[in-house]
Amino acid sequence: MKKLLFIAAILLFVSSCANDDDTVIQLENSDLQGDWSMTSETEVENETWKVTYTFSLSGGFEAVTTYKNQESNALIGYGYKREGSYSFKQDSIIIITEKEFVLPSDSDYYVEDSSELEELDVFYSNTMGYSLTENRSKLTLKYKPCGPLENCVTETILFKE
Repeated sequence: MKKLLFIAAILLFVSSCANDDDTVIQLENSDLQGDWSMTSETEVENETWKVTYTFSLSGGFEAVTTYKNQESNALIGYGYKREGSYSFKQDSIIIITEKEFVLPSDSDYYVEDSSELEELDVFYSNTMGYSLTENRSKLTLKYKPCGPLENCVTETILFKE
């Protein structure tokens, strides 16, 4: 009987710990504060791109796409940047973009210095769902469904740096 109780206690402990990472919590500015990113390889050998969102406690954000040499981890260029603000409404995050910095028309897919990006004055808003794991290490931004002929992303997964 003691063995059975011991096994039941271990199973209860293991199953309660296994799902801690998947519990969704309500976001606050302090939950987002700092750098969140995702990284992927490019089509060029030994090169990666990284998108980093930096959220401030005051409600501002910056998103930057950078390119690095995979072997040396040296920064080799910038592809995109945007700035603005964010807020929360019920179960959604609202990101308002006020400035975009894009590649000049004569550039391939990155420039060596971020000052070479061309500034655009814009103002648009994206409202998306979100989930943040209980340990606050994984943020998933969930976009609205696309039309049948549109090619779009359904979600972006960012990890706390």
